[in-house]
Amino acid sequence: MHVHMTDINPQVFFAIQVAADVVLCFAVIFILSRVNRELKGRKSTIDRDPCLNWAAHSGVPERHIESDAGDGESRKALREVSLSIEEKEDA
Repeated sequence: MHVHMTDINPQVFFAIQVAADVVLCFAVIFILSRVNRELKGRKSTIDRDPCLNWAAHSGVPERHIESDAGDGESRKALREVSLSIEEKEDA
């Protein structure tokens, strides 16, 4: 005697599906909480602004990176940053 999926009572099939969904939901919540905990542990080594982190390691003054005064000043700051990088590469 063979049992096919069509022979299962629909209520039993529904109960199995609900149980599988609940288990999957708990697994996703567990994984997300684990990842969140890992990220919180690494916060001390990650700066909030990657541009400022780059500026700190490149030797470029932060005032050039943070300049929001206007389009002309931003372009001037970018040129200075570019020149500074080129000088470091040539050295």
